[in-house]
Amino acid sequence: MYKSFRDCMSVAYIDCVTNCFAAGSHYTSRGGASTYLCLPEDPTWNRYEDQPQESGKVWGAEYEFKYRNQQNFFGKDLGEQDVPCCVCSTSRTSVVMIPGRNLCYSGWTLEYDGYLTSGHDSHHATEFVCLDGHPEALKGGSKRNSNGKLFYFTEAQCDPLKCPPYVTGRELTCAVCSKYELSDGQSISVGDELFLCNEGLFKPELLNVDSIGIHDHVFESLMQCDIDTRRDILANVIIAGGTSLTSGFSECLRKELEVLCSKATRVKIAAVPERKMSSWFGGSILALLSSFQSQWISKCEYEEFGPSIIYKKCHDL
Repeated sequence: MYKSFRDCMSVAYIDCVTNCFAAGSHYTSRGGASTYLCLPEDPTWNRYEDQPQESGKVWGAEYEFKYRNQQNFFGKDLGEQDVPCCVCSTSRTSVVMIPGRNLCYSGWTLEYDGYLTSGHDSHHATEFVCLDGHPEALKGGSKRNSNGKLFYFTEAQCDPLKCPPYVTGRELTCAVCSKYELSDGQSISVGDELFLCNEGLFKPELLNVDSIGIHDHVFESLMQCDIDTRRDILANVIIAGGTSLTSGFSECLRKELEVLCSKATRVKIAAVPERKMSSWFGGSILALLSSFQSQWISKCEYEEFGPSIIYKKCHDL
């Protein structure tokens, strides 16, 4: 997903792949590429010659909104400032840009909305880009009119475009929408549930569960440990299990524990990528130990005694 805006994280449920500089061919270039680029701020190089030669050229991009009341659209004046951008990823399986609407249709979730932009109508062909409704200027970028690749508002033009519902001269909006598609082909819209599932672990009352949060459970367990070991334990908190893989879980747990503990206490969360299977890894290692073989439970024993056999054979663990 390409987003003409610096920060993906301002949009719910989206992760930023890389922050970039918007760029492309010069607006007057007849043979230049028509598409906009999102150039990373940390380029890498192969072989090169540092001198201008016969080639295609990539220019930085500018906003070209100077003849409109920008306060009316954005609440600030972007002038002819350089354009930042961000390449974003979303966990949803289907993502579309809907021109002419800043709302998604039923069954879709809004990632962000804004204004439909492109190059000027009298310049060479470009592509349409959904500019975020709260755009930013590139920090440290130029404020002079250097042109290059340009972003303009797009307007409706009646005849042959059907009017109404469209209006000549009115700036077009856009929305980037997404939804999940299940393995059986069924599509579902998931919005607040994405963070409420995680939030419910810390605030069970959101799910109508009468319990304390997971961070409180961790803290209560810590308080039962010897006071001299608590600081070391907080510096080595290990999380495991599939639930811990939810986005932001480890960071939320760390912050909540820091609130409960003294400010001088350092909380460190160890979250290995393979933690979904951590309990199985640990169990398999334990089962391989010769000292553990006396605690093995056979199928016949389990069928004869049921779950209570665990307490009979493993009471010393």
